[in-house]
Amino acid sequence: MYTTYLPHISKTTGEVVGMIVMAKDVTEFKRAEGLLSKSANTDALTNIPNRLFLENKLSKLTKSTARRSDRFALMFCDLDGFKQVNDTYGHAVGDKILYQVANRLNKLVRDEDILARYGGDEFAILITPLLDEQIISIIQNKIEAVISKPFDISGNKISLGMSIGVAIYPDVATSKEALFEIADQRMYSCKNAKI
Repeated sequence: MYTTYLPHISKTTGEVVGMIVMAKDVTEFKRAEGLLSKSANTDALTNIPNRLFLENKLSKLTKSTARRSDRFALMFCDLDGFKQVNDTYGHAVGDKILYQVANRLNKLVRDEDILARYGGDEFAILITPLLDEQIISIIQNKIEAVISKPFDISGNKISLGMSIGVAIYPDVATSKEALFEIADQRMYSCKNAKI
């Protein structure tokens, strides 16, 4: 509820003789504002945070942790063989796989971590705080295990892999851009090693 109070002044005496109260219910406006914010920060296909949300979170983290000694890790993940799935089965099947990938990955991340769809068949996981680097290899192994299980889409058993690159703040970079670049390069190195 938004309320405004205005004095009512007598035209003859110039004295305040009362108050005019104007009230407006802003519940619907606030609800719409919340929905707009959610849609701007959520991937429509997978219903997980999107690239914009992840980049904003990473910007805040790199600025706030610069004053502290916190560490975090950015995992950049790309599906192996996804282009062939789209070419063979079509984009509708590809979309179903992306949705299932998001669900599988979402079950692996901790409540304090962030899983986001970065774009196309790329996902990112922000591990924060990073108290023990061993968590990275544990999550990588879990990701590889759940993604290697075939996806059953309309009776088609589709097998994929995932390449993962990791960048740790502040060990390898302190800016959002550098973290993305390093994680992306390491992910492509992982992908190329599989060829």
